[in-house]
Amino acid sequence: MKKSARLFAITAIAAYAYTLHAAVITVTTTNTAVVAGETNLTQAIQMLHDGDTIAFNIPGPGPRYIPTPPGGYPFITNNNVTIDGYTQPGSSPNSNPILKPNNARIQIVLDSRNGNAKSMDYQPDDPTTPDDEHKGAAYDPDELAILGIFRGENFHVQGVCFLGSFSAAIYCVAFARDYVGTANGGHVSGCWMGVDVDGSSVFGTAAAVVASRHRDTNNLNQVSADNLTIGVKAGAANPQAQFNVILGMVEALGIEANGTRISGNFIGVFPDGLHDYNGAFHPEVGATFDETHIEIGRANNNTVIGTDGDGVNDDNERNIIGGVVPSSVGVPRG
Repeated sequence: MKKSARLFAITAIAAYAYTLHAAVITVTTTNTAVVAGETNLTQAIQMLHDGDTIAFNIPGPGPRYIPTPPGGYPFITNNNVTIDGYTQPGSSPNSNPILKPNNARIQIVLDSRNGNAKSMDYQPDDPTTPDDEHKGAAYDPDELAILGIFRGENFHVQGVCFLGSFSAAIYCVAFARDYVGTANGGHVSGCWMGVDVDGSSVFGTAAAVVASRHRDTNNLNQVSADNLTIGVKAGAANPQAQFNVILGMVEALGIEANGTRISGNFIGVFPDGLHDYNGAFHPEVGATFDETHIEIGRANNNTVIGTDGDGVNDDNERNIIGGVVPSSVGVPRG
């Protein structure tokens, strides 16, 4: 057998084994406690293997609010994992173009209004290093996430509403990596973040999506969770289904990574597409309102914000951005 033929055979066998192993794990309850005959979201994450999908089939009328348990959910560390809120009965993705209201019917709400979330401090500080050095970790212990992805490549979440609390530094989705795994290729689509499924009640967080770079104690040899997509992926067959609605955040997106794509989102705009959100006037967030919707820092090569101009889905790759108030009524900037 020729070498190329052997290589093809090995690749085919590996692909077959991967496909055979992939499973659908169905969440059947909003309970955080373990109950016989039920599968909660914590258990589903603990059961994940590479290639698996977490689906939802929770009995009862929707929407279904899942309170975040104390300490938050486990890190998602597997590759090619999908959390699909649109599997919950009664849900459906948006079908309108970007210049029309977002008509998604989201039935799964990950609810951190109780202040619970997972600390993103995946590598605790070394007590022998100065306080301002994290021994490589990209996050402080008090930076929390509703969903934390650590080393998991090609993670995808869709059809989920995220609600939070301004009383803690909670992020809806946070990506982290080190020198072992990458967390590259993440995709957040078809989600509402900071706004409830009624389309008007705001329960924001510190940020919707963050990805902080990993570095050694001397801030050298930095690596980042690259190629993240927030919204519409390049060449998407159904771009409208991938639109996100993001508002009520101190800072909507904070990304330290290369190859970031931010396309097809309402940012600081309610789902009706007609009204923006002015965080400076919110009684909880006003004092810390950043006036920043998108922050791309440090690693920032090959960033796309809006359309990529390739002639495919260009109209629906635009972002609708609002909610930035004049400095005269906002927080003084220094």
